[in-house]
Parts: sequence; structure tokens; C-alpha cells
Amino acid sequence: FLFWRLEGKPPYRKWCQEYDLLYCTMEKKATGQRKYWTLTLPNNRSIMMSEVINMDIHAYWRAVLRQDREKLADFFWENAKVCWHNTNECFTVPEFIRANCDYPGVWEGKVERIEMQENLVITVTHVSNKERTVSCHAVTFLHLRDGKIQRADEYWSDDGEPPRWRQDLHI
Repeated sequence: FLFWRLEGKPPYRKWCQEYDLLYCTMEKKATGQRKYWTLTLPNNRSIMMSEVINMDIHAYWRAVLRQDREKLADFFWENAKVCWHNTNECFTVPEFIRANCDYPGVWEGKVERIEMQENLVITVTHVSNKERTVSCHAVTFLHLRDGKIQRADEYWSDDGEPPRWRQDLHI
């Protein structure tokens, strides 16, 4: 999405085509010691992208969903932690990879939203099994350092109907 490796000329044209943005421009600016790319979308909204965040978020989620042990390991610092707060678990990288890749089933998903601020990337991702009998959303806070995950805080929630008590409120 927004996190291409910014080497040489940025691939913003590809980004614009991939997300059906016919007109967008990108320019490089220097602010203090940091360099930023400013992406201007058709609605004149600008997004500043720091060169510090140079991780392909969609590639990360593809590795998660495909349960690709080798590729997944490349996204993390060796001493990184992954915390699943809903179940009060905190994993080392090898533990996280084992928990993710040994989870039964074949999975698919779509990153629905990405936000970023300095070295923090926040994603909202819809995840379901191939049979569509399980559907959930993950909100993930990725703390990055030099393009790799130093810490991930994830919150998972099952998709479904509102609870009966709330349905009874007719709101």
C-alpha cells in the first residue's frame, strides 16, 4: 500500500493504478534530517510517507495468511515480540510463527485500512477461512525500526451478529 522501499524513483504510478487513483503526484521533501515523500490523492488529501517506514505491509499480511514461515521471519527483528491482547499472550518471533503457521485451515484476507505515524503502522485486516465459516478482524499495531517489526500488538475479534441484548434496543 503506502510502504514501498523508497529507492530511486518511487513507484507511485503503480500504487495509483493499483488503487484506481487516476491522478496523484508524489514529491520528495526534506524536513530536518528526515526525508519524506508526500503523496497527493485526487481529493487533494496529502499523505506524508517517511523513508523510515519501508516495509511492504501487504507482503507481510500475505505471508501471515499463507502461513509462510520463511517469509514471515524476514519481517521481524530477532528479539521482536508479538502480543495478542485478547488472549493475554505475548510471543517471541519463533513462537509467533509457530502459533500462526500451525493454526489449522487455509486462510485468506484483505487489508482494509492502513494508518501510519512515525515508526508505527496500524492495520485493520479482514481474515476468513476458505470455507467462509470463520470470519474475523484483526487490528494490528506494528512498531517498526529500520523497516522491520520490533513489536506487534494485535487485537482479534470474531465477526458476527450483535448480541441479543443490543438487538433488543433496536438501535
